Amino acid sequence: MKNLFLFSIITSILLFSGCDNSTSPEPEDTSYNLAFEDYIIFSAREPSNVSNIYISFINGTGTRQLTSNIISRNPVWSPNKRRILFVGKPVDTDNWGLYQINVSDYKVNLIPTNDTLCESASYSPDMKYIAYSLYRQSNSSTIKLYNISTGEKSILLDNMPEVFHTLSWSPDSKKILLPDGVTINIETRQLERLFQLAQGMKSLVWSPDGSKILFSSHTPSSSNNIIIYNLETDEYYPIYESNESQYSPSWSKDNSRIIFGVYPGLNQGDTYFGMVNIDGTNFTRITYTVNNPSDPCWYK
Repeated sequence: MKNLFLFSIITSILLFSGCDNSTSPEPEDTSYNLAFEDYIIFSAREPSNVSNIYISFINGTGTRQLTSNIISRNPVWSPNKRRILFVGKPVDTDNWGLYQINVSDYKVNLIPTNDTLCESASYSPDMKYIAYSLYRQSNSSTIKLYNISTGEKSILLDNMPEVFHTLSWSPDSKKILLPDGVTINIETRQLERLFQLAQGMKSLVWSPDGSKILFSSHTPSSSNNIIIYNLETDEYYPIYESNESQYSPSWSKDNSRIIFGVYPGLNQGDTYFGMVNIDGTNFTRITYTVNNPSDPCWYK
């Protein structure tokens, strides 16, 4: 009943006219919000081609829209599940900034980075930083760090020929996982290769316990399936191999299950989310009442 009560207070989101609606840095509550243990967030594209952020129970019921009047994508939970971070653009501007939803009142605030080409973002597990990427017209990307307490910004990596759709942190908050199995240390700025796969990798995400990495890649029987890489054994294999294209995996908090997007290839309206144990058992289709769901996030 407590979950249902909290879920019923979701309100409509404020209209944004630019990048002036900012929030000042404030102390972060790092305790975990059990009220949202089994909620996931995701984005979905409306028939008007405007994407919004949604929240639902893990079984696909109780879906609610959280944003309006702002084009929203790539939502991620804060590690304590008290905030939702996403990239957004007010409908009447071209400024892609970082926004945050407080789940206590579902108000949206602009994070004052003063950057307008934001592509993706994520909180560090210790909630000291937000890492975010910028995509430029010159087809290069920059990764920056935003200090949540001080508001200070710094460039972590510049002029990279990549589009960073995900920025996944190591559990100790010291490294960020980049495409192609490479990490960058936020203190030393040193790059390190964890592993490599010839056919390429997309949407890499670290497991909460740090022992495994999920990503989307080619398999012998499919264009893209979710692959799991075990850092301890140096082995990788598809979790739930199928002929349908799989993308954007996300972990459960206890490392035992994942959710991911499934694209059957018939038309965009047929995309859906699936959930499966990491050993490939108990696959469940999660059906939503919105079109074109994408970017699911369960834990972080």
